[in-house]
Amino acid sequence: MLDWLETVKPSIELITYISYANAVQKRIAPYFREKGITLQELKPHHIQDFYNHALKEWGVKANTIIHYHANIRSALQQAYITERIKTNSADKIIRPKKEPFVDSSYSAEEVNQLLEMVKGTKIELGVILAAFYGLR
Repeated sequence: MLDWLETVKPSIELITYISYANAVQKRIAPYFREKGITLQELKPHHIQDFYNHALKEWGVKANTIIHYHANIRSALQQAYITERIKTNSADKIIRPKKEPFVDSSYSAEEVNQLLEMVKGTKIELGVILAAFYGLR
């Protein structure tokens, strides 16, 4: 995973790289390292176990698992192409369905309450601008 991360770094946007690096370095690689699972030993059930662990223990959403899956699959595809492995185990996984996005916004009353709360603070201007432009 770490080799793949360095390989894709020059070909992706910085913010995308940061997102990938965060997932790989803080979640994916430590999980498999702790389990002692090497690249050659990796089987589809190990990947599925990781997804189940992330859902149950870390409380991530299905959409996060989809992002993890994309990273893992891409890394394994690189390992397959460079003949480090004979098959891409991620191709045998059924990933979860994407959860629909449910947007929400503040009511006028909630915005007024927020503006009252930040009145006179250092963040007042930022909150005013965010509320005016509808930023999250």
